[in-house]
Amino acid sequence: MIELNLTNRAAAQTTKGYNSACVFGDVALGATSSGLYQIGGYTDDTAAIPALVKSGLLNLGLENKKRFRFFYFGVEASGPLTLTVHGDGVLAGRYTVSGLQPGLQVVRVPISREVNAWYWQWTVENSAGSFFVLHSVQALPVILHPGHQ
Repeated sequence: MIELNLTNRAAAQTTKGYNSACVFGDVALGATSSGLYQIGGYTDDTAAIPALVKSGLLNLGLENKKRFRFFYFGVEASGPLTLTVHGDGVLAGRYTVSGLQPGLQVVRVPISREVNAWYWQWTVENSAGSFFVLHSVQALPVILHPGHQ
């Protein structure tokens, strides 16, 4: 089942296998053949929930190839995160963040100077199931001449 938050347009997916869902008062409920479950919280029946946030393919409205030196991710997390950036499908930077302190932090991911691309994409992943909030993603492109390879 996929849940869409209409306020912030965020989507979430569950593997619980609900055959129906509803909101009763302020409580979200999901039903399976084995029973009724409250939907919410930061675990799935005490198991950590791995999550991944992935951007679309971004050309920033620029037809030229571009490169970046760094991507900056504003995050809060209770455990390790992996921040990844790709340019035209080629890995441009990967950074594992661990030992984060409570509260918002900006993490800088260095990007390879070898990657010049039209389209860029980033991901933030909590493969260990830690809680995280993604506040911002910032990057300043270096716009390349149309003939630049």
